[in-house]
Amino acid sequence: MNRWWNPFWSLVVGLVAYGTFGGLLWAQSEADRPVGEVTAGMLRQQSGRSRAGGLPLNVVPTPQETYWHKGVLDLGPVEAVGLAVETPSGREDLRLLESELDKRLARRWGARRSDKPGKARVVFSIGAAGLPVATESVAKQLGTLRDRKEAYVLKCVSTSDGDAILIAGNSEASLWNGMVTLVQMMAVEKGHLVLPKVEIVDYPHFDRRGLIVDIGGQGFMIGPSRWSLERWKRFVDWMVDHKMNEIWFEIIGSGRLMGNLDVDKGEWIGFPVDLKSYPQLVCRDRPIRRWDEKSGRIVDDTYTAPNVKQDFLRELIDYGKARGIRCSLLIGYDYFANQLPVVLGVPANDPMHPGANRIYDTLLKEIVSRYSNASGVILITIENKHVPPEMVDRVAQRVRHAKSIIREINPEMEVGILNDYLEWRPRAEVERFAELIRGHAYQVYAPHTQPQNKSWRRLFGSGIVRYELFSQYAWDHITYVFPDRVKRELMDAYVNGYRRVVSQCWTWDVTSLNYTTMAQNAWNLSGLPDDTFWDATLGRTFGERAKKHMKTALAHTRFDVRFDIVARMIRRNAIFRPFRFWDMYNLTIVDGLKDSMLAELEDDARQSLKAAQAALPLVSNEEARRLVEFVITSAERRLYLATSARRMLKARLLMRKGKRKKAEALAELELAIREGEKMIRAATKLGIEFPMAVQDDDVVAVYRALKARVEGW
Repeated sequence: MNRWWNPFWSLVVGLVAYGTFGGLLWAQSEADRPVGEVTAGMLRQQSGRSRAGGLPLNVVPTPQETYWHKGVLDLGPVEAVGLAVETPSGREDLRLLESELDKRLARRWGARRSDKPGKARVVFSIGAAGLPVATESVAKQLGTLRDRKEAYVLKCVSTSDGDAILIAGNSEASLWNGMVTLVQMMAVEKGHLVLPKVEIVDYPHFDRRGLIVDIGGQGFMIGPSRWSLERWKRFVDWMVDHKMNEIWFEIIGSGRLMGNLDVDKGEWIGFPVDLKSYPQLVCRDRPIRRWDEKSGRIVDDTYTAPNVKQDFLRELIDYGKARGIRCSLLIGYDYFANQLPVVLGVPANDPMHPGANRIYDTLLKEIVSRYSNASGVILITIENKHVPPEMVDRVAQRVRHAKSIIREINPEMEVGILNDYLEWRPRAEVERFAELIRGHAYQVYAPHTQPQNKSWRRLFGSGIVRYELFSQYAWDHITYVFPDRVKRELMDAYVNGYRRVVSQCWTWDVTSLNYTTMAQNAWNLSGLPDDTFWDATLGRTFGERAKKHMKTALAHTRFDVRFDIVARMIRRNAIFRPFRFWDMYNLTIVDGLKDSMLAELEDDARQSLKAAQAALPLVSNEEARRLVEFVITSAERRLYLATSARRMLKARLLMRKGKRKKAEALAELELAIREGEKMIRAATKLGIEFPMAVQDDDVVAVYRALKARVEGW
């Protein structure tokens, strides 16, 4: 800093600037200060709306640039908000913005717009030409964002006709993004809906931000698999509100997922579509067990894929597309229909078999024809690790053939390929595949390991979609939530040049917090510090009074102390011998089941349970209470696995000492069985019927078998 400069001159210049430019930003009128010094003014609260470093905490994802001006717009009483809406003239398709704005005002703030002329108006415009004022300045801002189709500018201005909120962008999608930010920026003060006078320039880091959802094929029979059309529509609304722009509907015939079904006995999870070509492959009604809250016990039930009962997917695709969401079909092509050998007498996973290919082609034609309004198709090909080198040529040939089928039905459809098996193949094959599909399909699935991560981006170009597993192990439904990992992986993907990302979303519940984190960081990686973002997210979800407890509860659903590994060790009798398992892309070896490991799992579960129980009475929102109850039940399931396994382990150690310890071993096994039965009740209450509740049953079966063995001494 120059020596002649001092706070007095800062003040003089600041006053002159303020007098000249009137509404300048606070930061521009502040006195100069040493680098790194934080002033009270920087951290002040503006009309009750918390800000951290100038960033609005209520907006998810955080906007890239937010400029705060003094004052607020008073939009009138909540029951009669004075806000007119203007959409681009001649664009009837964008009239939907007005009704969707009304829906969000009601949902978030309990507000209703008045029929009478109000104090302000919101003006939507593609480009700046349709704006009543500030056209030149907004046009310049949009000009700097010409390559970002989803970018928008939101600006509060005063005009001779009253206050105006301008929302302008380069595309329809940009207006949807601006609309949801507008609603989230609002607040209710003294019965009035108010909006801070802000200017926002916003754009995403990742161009595509998608979720893969299961409409019934995987057979989890929980979460999205069991949703009705109306629940699916709320999910699409959630995606719009979090600025996610792509949804892939998974349509596969899963066969015997994870080996828990016997295909030879006619047990399988088929295609979640009422197929006319091969009705034998349709998802069947399946007997299941579930927890009945009224009777407080496990009851028998039947699962039917909702889209088989009532085919709603075409309508849902239209609903999403009308709201700026790209809707694509993720179709098992040469993949995962493991009932084919039993039902139709052809291989399930062999793209070299002409008979199987004819069946897959027929299925592809029927599904794409039925949902021809989709934006595109992503094919899933074989997953096998051990294949001959020439497989790459055959798979590429099948991709090109599939594209011809798809484009004949709808020439506008994009085609992608999710090719798992390449993950395990030599680099030369990956390079060859990249050349063979260039211009025919885009590639999904980039490895999580280096240097392959960088190599795939180089080979397949900017069109590749980074496939993430932010619901990894969600099938075990143990409430793993890991916002730090989500951000770390997205940062890694961004640094390596990826601009498209998609994640599994087979379950929902509290794992939706992972997708909230994904939405935040795929849009704005540099938006909020992790802790600030996480605290704000938990506060919005569970309420300010409960967020501290839920932060603790979720911190103790740890990814490294895993239910499914302990359960598998028990089922496979890996009690006193090493157990190997693949954790993502790392081989982990556990040297037998140790009491210290189980004690850690028990302590972890107890801390989660205690914190969630403390949060429950502090949560008033019904949906949030269900999430807390889910965390409680999940913690109970982990707890009872740990306590029962510790009893079983103690019994096994006693058994090693011979018959003289028979009575003590039997007592421990009896307690293990009792605790294990509590675990089964918790699993069923969570809604886990398939596949992992089978694992809970098997664990208790091991306890019972051990007890019978000791009794037979």
